[in-house]
Amino acid sequence: MKPKLASITIRPGKNGGHTVRHEFQSAPSYSKVGGMSMASPQGEDHSFGPNDNQNLMAHLATALAIKGVNKPLPPKLGRQRSTGEQQDIEE
Repeated sequence: MKPKLASITIRPGKNGGHTVRHEFQSAPSYSKVGGMSMASPQGEDHSFGPNDNQNLMAHLATALAIKGVNKPLPPKLGRQRSTGEQQDIEE
């Protein structure tokens, strides 16, 4: 069973992008002899480069179960910023 998300932290990355940290809730773990302990799942780090804004938003939408956010596009089909305007890249 997938651990339940407790929090997400977004911080500026050293590469000019962002690092997203997922923390998960502790869950009870039962032993065969009847004991119980609280298992703390490891957190996860995900790094995104300075040009990965769409992938970052898609990742957050998936993690938070938000519907209707655009899925990431392959780099060739994505949008690129040039001279202050966005232009579609043609193949």
